[in-house]
Formats: sequence, structure tokens, C-alpha cells
Amino acid sequence: MKKSFFSHGKLLLTGEYLVLDGANAFALPTNKGQQMTVNMLPGSGNIHWTAKDVNGNIWINFSFILQEVHLIPVAMGTLDTSPEVIILKNIFENALDLNPHFLNNQTDYEVITNLEFPTDWGLGSSSTLIANIAKWAEVDAMKLFFNSMEGSGYDVAVAMEAQPIIYHLETEKPVWEVVNFKPSFTNGLFFVHLGIKQNSRNEIANYKTLPKPTSVQIEQINTITQQIFECNNLQSFEKLITEHETILAQIVKIEPVKNRWFKDYPGAIKSLGAWGGDFILVTGNEAKIYFKKKGFDTVLSWDEMVKI
Repeated sequence: MKKSFFSHGKLLLTGEYLVLDGANAFALPTNKGQQMTVNMLPGSGNIHWTAKDVNGNIWINFSFILQEVHLIPVAMGTLDTSPEVIILKNIFENALDLNPHFLNNQTDYEVITNLEFPTDWGLGSSSTLIANIAKWAEVDAMKLFFNSMEGSGYDVAVAMEAQPIIYHLETEKPVWEVVNFKPSFTNGLFFVHLGIKQNSRNEIANYKTLPKPTSVQIEQINTITQQIFECNNLQSFEKLITEHETILAQIVKIEPVKNRWFKDYPGAIKSLGAWGGDFILVTGNEAKIYFKKKGFDTVLSWDEMVKI
């Protein structure tokens, strides 16, 4: 018996960092995501896990041995304690807590995952994995996420919905609304990959060492999020994302990416997700020529990146 699952990646358009403190965040699904195929065979409770990157190369390959509600990770016959394997072990055991009938010791499971985007793009290799395992285990994806990892959970919500959402935490509980977002000016929006992979867990830990944002700052971001969602022209959109960058810069004590590296770019620029790496959103039809001259080869149009 074979089952297949797919979840879309994500981009955080507004509310980065502050979503952890209750601000509204506007998130979009990407066209590319992660597929997972599970082949179930008669056996004794072994899980053979193979993770393939965008080029089809194997980057994780190991097995779990199921013992009641615990899994023993092994690779090449020895105990595997690599960080990726320990994270996956934790996710599986939390899935078993939520659904004890998820796995059984009468079956072997051959699992193959395929990422559709490079691992350094930051589009959600972990969130799409959580979403796929939740679908397979038939458990609440948000509960599985919060039991297994740190963060706001917006990325898992996007992976499950595969639609744009406005998301926030209310007394530490996730709340989101699926929205329709089809601005008329998307032909002037581009995504540039900076090539500096950001570790979400490290960025969250760093953010938590900073002074808490004020209620005024959170309300400012909420207002901008709503205005961006309702925006119907490029000039207003550019003004809003620039204002968003200015407010976030004051909070996270990092200079906006345009000021740091691209001061002469004529359009607006906004960081997406963790500041300093992964993708930036840029406006203006000069984007491809300008950034490729700067050595940034991955410049994607809105339609190439966003699932709308």
C-alpha cells in the first residue's frame, strides 16, 4: 500500500519576528513544496527514511526501529544522533502521542521525501515536513508543530491551507484567516535569493533576547499588514513595505537590507522572514538586470514563486 502527501512552502510577507508577540502576519504559499511518499509493507515496525533534495540527491538516509511509542534511529547499523535525525525522531514520537495507532510493529514503512526547492532557500523544509507527517498520521498539524518545535507556526498553517493567510497568536494559540490576495501589480514584484541561509531556531532565540516590542509598534505592523492586504497600486505597496522595514529595523536592531547593500536600487526592498538571508522582495522591472549584475542569479517573478 502506498500513500502520497504534498505541502506547499511559504513566504512571510509581513509581521516577521513580531508574530511571536501577537502581531498579525501576512503569509503566502509558494508554488514549490515538499512531497512525501510512504510505501507500507509487511514487517516489524521499521521506518526506512530517505530524503532527497531538489536535484534528486540523497541528503538524509537512515532507519528508525519502532519500540512501542519510541523510535531508535540507526544509520549503517549504528545509532544515529545527527541533529536532523533527532528532530525527526521527536516529530514522530509526538505524532504517536497524538495518534497511538499511527504506526504499528506489523508493518515496515519506506518513506521518501522530495524537496522541490533548494534547502538554502528557506521556503519551509521543516514546516512542509511537519504538515506531511501530520497528514499521514491523521493528527492536528498545529498541535504536532507546537509539541515538536519552537516558532509561531504560521508556516505550518500555510502548508496546510495552501492559500494566503493572515495569522496571529492569541494567548499563545494560533488563529488565522484564509484571504484572497491577487494584487494587480504583481508583474512589478520579484523575489531575489541572497544566498545566506538563516537558521530559524537561532533567529528566534536571538529575537527573544531583545526588548519586547511595544503595543504601539505591534499595532503599527497590524495596520500595515491590513493595508498591504487591501493595497491596489504599486506606489502604495512600496511605501508600506518601506515603512514596515523601518519599524522592524528599530526593533531587531538591524539596518534594513536596502540600506546595507542596495542603496542605489530605484525600487523598494523588503526582507522576508529572518533578516539577513534567504529571499528579499523587490519592486520594479529593473530587478532582474540590477541584481544579476550584482551577482544574484536567482531572481524569480511573482508568478514563478507564489501560489495564488
